Amino acid sequence: MNKLKMQNSNLQLKMQNYKPQDLHEINTRLIFSLVKICVICGFLLLGSAYCYSLFSGGGLGEPVEVQNAAYIGMGGIQKFKLPSQLTFEFSMVLEIVDEDGKATNFDFTLPYVRYVLPLPKEVAPQGMGIDIGLNEVLNLNFDIHSPWEELYGDSVQRRVKSRGSASIGKIGIGKNFSSIAVELGGFVVFGSAQEEWVTDFKTMHDAYDTLRLKFFGPGYLASIGLDFWKFGLSASYLSHAKLTSNTNLPSRVVASISYTPIEKATVEIGVTSWQWSSPFKPMNRVSVGGKYEISPLILRCGFYTNNWYYGDIKERVGALGLGIPLKSLCTIDLSFEFGKRWNPILEERIYRACITLQGKESLM
Repeated sequence: MNKLKMQNSNLQLKMQNYKPQDLHEINTRLIFSLVKICVICGFLLLGSAYCYSLFSGGGLGEPVEVQNAAYIGMGGIQKFKLPSQLTFEFSMVLEIVDEDGKATNFDFTLPYVRYVLPLPKEVAPQGMGIDIGLNEVLNLNFDIHSPWEELYGDSVQRRVKSRGSASIGKIGIGKNFSSIAVELGGFVVFGSAQEEWVTDFKTMHDAYDTLRLKFFGPGYLASIGLDFWKFGLSASYLSHAKLTSNTNLPSRVVASISYTPIEKATVEIGVTSWQWSSPFKPMNRVSVGGKYEISPLILRCGFYTNNWYYGDIKERVGALGLGIPLKSLCTIDLSFEFGKRWNPILEERIYRACITLQGKESLM
């Protein structure tokens, strides 16, 4: 009996010394473990997206910008920043495309993952870290139905179905100084696509053909961020990389400037340029956006417009965003885009929702 009383006393003592934040940390670790499982499942979907643009079949697919909801909510402005804490972040995207009011297709993907590991001061100067990331850059999903009425009447129809994507895996090393952050690194573009060609003859058997593409090529990158007074400047460069033996992924330049008139409000403007080579043309995007902090939330809104790298195709998209900090442990960013893409003949409407989860050091 005395032994049992002693055990109960020890248990009560442990309960008294147990802090609520300990239970909170255990819960967050369990939640983060579930998040990592979702990441693994999401990677199974990466590159298998079936949502496609009506215009993708005329070139090398649809270019994809970095899918981070904090960027998207401000019009897609990409601002380089190297976190000083151990950080893991990833995005999930739901996209719906309504093609000229005739058909709607949608897809759920995980196109963006980033991991930042600050190096201990015993092995590297203070403020230095390793930046690892993975993001989709080209969506090569499209369906084309091309009747050859001009040459053969209505007896022949060509159908093309393409499925695939190209992604970038990068690794860089960066350093935070007092008001400047810099990063240098390299990347590899990889992926595959398969095109199935079907010629439908009304009076005989259909003809089938398949084209398989493999993408692989290295490149380098550089980024810099500068903060002074109420302004912030950011610039990034991604070199061109070989996709196939006769096709290159274009180089990409991103630049932005931000202004913080008051502590809780920021406005930004940014430019992104894909330097496609002949027979294509440069693809340029201009973005404007702003955010306002209403503790504990962060409200965002933005807009961007750009041309495509071939044809007379234009795109205009608005965006709304919301940031939800969960104490100092993690942040959830949400964004919703709505807009249209068109040329003189066709038009499609775009709806895209994105959620980005960012876990910091205490969650790892």
